[in-house]
Amino acid sequence: MGLARRLAAGAAGVLVAVALAAGAAGAAWAGTRAASGAPTADAGSRVVSAAPAAREAADDAASPAGQRRTVLIGTGGIGWDDVSETATPALWRAAGQASTSLGAVITRSVRAGACPVDGWLAVSSGGRAADAATKGAADLDVPTDCATLAAPVDGTVPGWQAYRKLASASGYDPPLGQLGDLIAAYDTAHAAGTGAPFAVGIGPGAAIALADSAGHVQGAWEAAASTAAGLAAQVTRALEGSAVIVVVDAGGLRGGAAGGARLTALDQRLGAALAAAGKAAAAPRVTLASLWDRSRPALGLALDADPATPSTGLLGSTATDRPAVTVTTDFH
Repeated sequence: MGLARRLAAGAAGVLVAVALAAGAAGAAWAGTRAASGAPTADAGSRVVSAAPAAREAADDAASPAGQRRTVLIGTGGIGWDDVSETATPALWRAAGQASTSLGAVITRSVRAGACPVDGWLAVSSGGRAADAATKGAADLDVPTDCATLAAPVDGTVPGWQAYRKLASASGYDPPLGQLGDLIAAYDTAHAAGTGAPFAVGIGPGAAIALADSAGHVQGAWEAAASTAAGLAAQVTRALEGSAVIVVVDAGGLRGGAAGGARLTALDQRLGAALAAAGKAAAAPRVTLASLWDRSRPALGLALDADPATPSTGLLGSTATDRPAVTVTTDFH
């Protein structure tokens, strides 16, 4: 789901959830969805319309009732091949819900392999952007060392100007900070009407996503709690506070194998964030996406849960010609 496109086009958004035959990204889920009573890929396609116009959305910003709330939960290094009923029970349950559409994510950015910074810059800009590669595998241009995401300093994302220089030199020329600039345009009116920020970011990746073109984080931001329960409490508070957009950096996997304690802990965090969003009084639309690679390039997972609209199958976008496949820039 495109956060910036939803702001520019109106609260309804423009994401396309395409019901297609389950391919490599989702074949394992066809039986699960049928058993749960959820519509399968044979049920047709769903298109989410884009309305009202941007100027109407700006007028509505002071009223939480005029905005359809959105939660984006970003993770990384995890694909559908990692998910099972025993290894990742929370993701397994979420995938079987009637309101959930499933898809895969191409994480490729400037290089074949994507680091966490790269994925969050894609959310910020809607284009291909990347941090500097400190080390890489020459055959596939895959970074083996990725920078650790850092918290904002005095409200500004560390290294932002370096990201801009790298973006300008990349040939893709992504508009870093575009999402933050859009949020800034709505924030003042929304805060005046509700006493709450238009957007809330949780975790360092969310700070990158919500930074404006100067690198200043828009809306409210806080460091992510270290426990799953703590993260759930943060999502709950953000939605209780009338925020229209909530972006959550739930952490992810980098390097090594996906299984074991690391995967269990990540599943618990993702499940807690999903459950907290699902319990909100005015149910938001919730998208979870894997935005970077664990080691070598691989398809990440994505799910989109919209309680207002039963799922018709898998999740796709107009940016790809492949069934049930999105790219990281779709979540801008």
